[in-house]
Amino acid sequence: MALPHTRQSVWAYPAQRTDGDDADPGAIPEGTTFRIPDSIDLDQVEMDPYARMLARAAQKYGIVVRDTAGAVVLYAENPLSSGTRHPYFGVNGILHCRTGHAEPACYADSNNRLSGFPWDKLEAVKATLRQ
Repeated sequence: MALPHTRQSVWAYPAQRTDGDDADPGAIPEGTTFRIPDSIDLDQVEMDPYARMLARAAQKYGIVVRDTAGAVVLYAENPLSSGTRHPYFGVNGILHCRTGHAEPACYADSNNRLSGFPWDKLEAVKATLRQ
């Protein structure tokens, strides 16, 4: 993910440097890994199917802060690079596109795609900071 105003001059592995601009020692360094603890039963949390997919990934793999940006940004691998079935737009895909292709109806609730994501459950994994 990318965050606004990451920590200046400090980073954690796997980052190799930072373009952070915040001198506050409480700012989040690039390379920080966040996770949702295994003790959280995500099936008991009401959320959009897309948010659930991301929450499960955060619980299993973590989310690494990789960059500074003007807003919170989440990155993912291009699903089409591994085959022809599209997990987002395809029929029965995460975004529920009726035709199986990207269309306005797929984005009708796009401002709510992260609805229910348990941001308050994210915890930072302990890391060694570098300068």
